[in-house]
Amino acid sequence: MEKAYTEIQKLVADTNGDAASLSILDKEMDEREEMRDAWIRVETELTEKLESTSRAAAASRSIPTTTKRVKLPDLKIKQFDGDVFKWRSFWDIFKINFDQNSDLSDVQKYSYLREYLTGKALRAVEGFEVTDDSYPKAVKTLKELFGNKDIAVQAHMSRLYNLQNTKQATDTASLERLYTEVNTHVRSLETLSENIKAFGGLIVTIMLHKLPDELILIWNREKKRSATDLEAMLTSIRDEFAARDRCKKLTNSVEPAQQTTTRPPY
Repeated sequence: MEKAYTEIQKLVADTNGDAASLSILDKEMDEREEMRDAWIRVETELTEKLESTSRAAAASRSIPTTTKRVKLPDLKIKQFDGDVFKWRSFWDIFKINFDQNSDLSDVQKYSYLREYLTGKALRAVEGFEVTDDSYPKAVKTLKELFGNKDIAVQAHMSRLYNLQNTKQATDTASLERLYTEVNTHVRSLETLSENIKAFGGLIVTIMLHKLPDELILIWNREKKRSATDLEAMLTSIRDEFAARDRCKKLTNSVEPAQQTTTRPPY
């Protein structure tokens, strides 16, 4: 502004007071006034935009970031009655729904746990009061009684030993039942991180006592595998009942030839 005032004074000094010079001076002052007004408008607009941008940035920083939680369907839990064969599946589902739920207190978890227990499993923990301290104690008790690996292994071996015998090689339904039950227990032992080969010879011996003599003879004739190869034994039984079942179905599907009768000549 001070510079502009100095320039105006210089223009006034140079006019010599004539009308033409005054007209030029007026025009020059008007142009400078317009430029000043234009600059003020531009400066005001820039200031407003900068303030608006700053307010928007501050507002975005003040908005809390929220994580969208997806509602998943609850897994259905069957009551646990103390059967060691059902403990693993029961606990895995209960753990996902309740034990690992950080929104629940221990006393709430214990209340839910009691609701899903019955029989000897419930009797094992019903002496604990419904408090926060009782939940970890109840879980530890249940794991010691029903989740102990050694107890589970013994239970599987006992079930294998007490399987029903198959008396006839032609009884494909009995053979299939034997195969399914043995295979189920073997896979459960594998799930318990047991070295199934360590039990292979014992389980093969148990199975040989459950099979009819005809299939035992077929097993002992095979020379290409070990006599204690459990997987080979399971495969042999599966192939045997499958082949016999196919033969039975094929036989039943063939209609018996119609008998022809010859009339005596008259």
